[in-house]
Order: sequence, then structure tokens, then C-alpha cells
Amino acid sequence: MRRARQKFEDTLATAISTTGGNMDELITAGGPVFLELVANNPRRWALLLTCSSGLGGDMAAQLIRLRRHTIERIADLAPPDIAGVDRPSLLAAAHVISGIGEQLGHWWLTHPDEGLDHVLRMYVAAVGGALRGLLTVYEDLDRP
Repeated sequence: MRRARQKFEDTLATAISTTGGNMDELITAGGPVFLELVANNPRRWALLLTCSSGLGGDMAAQLIRLRRHTIERIADLAPPDIAGVDRPSLLAAAHVISGIGEQLGHWWLTHPDEGLDHVLRMYVAAVGGALRGLLTVYEDLDRP
């Protein structure tokens, strides 16, 4: 599982690195990497990238650690237009991105007639809107 998740993270980083770097471009480039995994291998997606609370013991703990690592990688890929945002805020945003993707993936599996392009547009809109909202909150915070 570690290798499969690492491959996903590397593919995501490569897709994002080919963009111009603004937030919408990064979301649009990263979305298909995630959504194609949902479309092409729903069971693998569910095991690798969704909540593992139904599992127990060492397997659940390992999956939680791998999921946290992926969220940290998402935070590391933050676009330059949010430079200056502190690490805890970047991690919060990465959790939001992960959560939106997970829930949209679950929805898509129950609506398989929806095409990848349509689901990608919803993903970009949801993630972009959430991140713009978080940036507004961040800018309003009294930070040292």
C-alpha cells in the first residue's frame, strides 16, 4: 500500500508541477489524478485514500499514517499565490482538499453516469471555493 500511495503522490506532484502555478491551475491539474483513480479502481481508491475507520489494528494505523503523509504532501504543493500562509493553515487547507475529494469520490461512485469532466468541474469549484474562503479567513486573522 505504501508504494501505491507513493505512486499516487508522485503522479499528483508531477501533474501539478507542469502548471503555471496559480491555485485554479493546480486544482485543475491535480483533480484528474485523484478522479481517475476513483474511476479506474474504486476499491483501490477506497483503501488508499478514504477513511479507514472501519478497519482495526495495525492496518488502520498504517493507513492513517499514510493518509496524513499524503495530506502533508498536498500542503507542500501549495501554490505561490498563498505564500506567507503558515504551516498549520496549509495543513488545514490540505485536509479540506482531501475531504472534498473523498466525499465527491463517494458521491461519484453512487452516480457513475456522471462523466469525469463534469465531476472535475465540481471538484475544481468546490476546492477552489473552499480555499478562497480559507484565504479570506487567514487574511482576517491577527497573525504575528
